[in-house]
Amino acid sequence: MAILGLLFGMIAGLVTGSIAMFSFGLPFWICLGIYAIVGALSALSVTCIAYVLRSEPGADPSDQDGWSASKKQRTATG
Repeated sequence: MAILGLLFGMIAGLVTGSIAMFSFGLPFWICLGIYAIVGALSALSVTCIAYVLRSEPGADPSDQDGWSASKKQRTATG
């Protein structure tokens, strides 16, 4: 997931930096700053979203591996 976040950040930064340079005619150094800021924010947002989606509300903090004998896992078949 971390590699996906970095890749997404690089692509998002490249796209926004390119749009800033070619569409709005901004100088290279401003576009480089936009690339860095958007890339970092995109990677951070992917990481935060992945953390929120993986966290389970009410999970037992003492359960290290995420599985417990007392929990019943629901599946599509029952």
